[in-house]
Order: sequence, then structure tokens, then C-alpha cells
Amino acid sequence: MNDSLLTIALIGILALLVLALLVRLGWLAKPAQKHVPIPPVPRHPLVLVHGVLGFDELGIGGAKAEYFRGVFSYLQELGCQVYRLRMSPTASIEQRAKQLKAFVESLDEPRLNLVAHSMGGLDARYAISQLGLASRVASLTTIGTPHRGTPIADLSTSFLGDTLGLKRVVQAAGWTVDALY
Repeated sequence: MNDSLLTIALIGILALLVLALLVRLGWLAKPAQKHVPIPPVPRHPLVLVHGVLGFDELGIGGAKAEYFRGVFSYLQELGCQVYRLRMSPTASIEQRAKQLKAFVESLDEPRLNLVAHSMGGLDARYAISQLGLASRVASLTTIGTPHRGTPIADLSTSFLGDTLGLKRVVQAAGWTVDALY
């Protein structure tokens, strides 16, 4: 064996021995897991409200996808009562709010906490303030909701929809893009 290869092999073995010693002494051990307290279960059940183009759960064959990835099952494991609904993915805020109201009214729960993502927050706000859902909603938490609008909708409606006429094309295909308006 060549002297330089022997030197490299000895250095490698020495490095492994030092590493093993450091692990044995606990100097390279994983840091201790911090205790994360389990949050209390909310007094009222939760309703997960999806955003534009959203869904509750999709399945293809054995594969499933959730809009709120893992949140539904995690909350259930914590002992929370959780509901999720499927609203029209591209309908207007007013229409989606009516669907949310109908869903909430179909539940045998006097009050609920709404957790809404993106446009779902606008739908929930509308349902609470304009459709009389306030008495059934204990709280509304919005995540990533464009309360003051979004440039994507502005661009889509003015340029793509009105200027290029794509709204007419999409509507002719039987789809709605009212969510953008």
C-alpha cells in the first residue's frame, strides 16, 4: 500500500474514533426535546374554511390530499371536534358565504370557531356580517386572507378578464371566475 493512502486511511480511522468518543461522551448527542405543552381543547368545535380553488379532501386511488394538510387530523388527535366543508372553488364571495352559512346551519352545534384561509376569510366575514351568521360564530381566525384585496385579482380581472376577454371564454366553457371579481 502506498504511504499516502496509508496516511489517509489512518486519519480517517482516527477521525471516526474521535467522533465515536464525542458521541459516547454526549457532546454530539441530539439536543433534548423541548416539552411542548398540549393546548387546551377549544370550547366550541372548529370549522376549517378553505380558500379559492380549495377543497376539503381529494382522493385519487389510495392517495389523498387535504387542503389543510395534516391540520384536520392533528386537531382531532388533540381531542378537538373539527368540521370541514367544500365550497364552490371559484364562486363569488357572496355565493361561497351562502354555502358556508348553509353548512354551519346544518350542524347541530350552537356555536363554532371558524378558521379560514385566504378567500375563505372573506367568505366567513361576509357570512357573519351580511348573512346573519354572527350568533353561531364564537370566533373567526383568518390566515393569509386578503382583507384589502390582492393584486392578483386586480390583474386577472382588468387585464386577463376584461382586456383579453378570457372571462367570456371561461364562462362559455361553463366555468365561473366570479371569485376574482
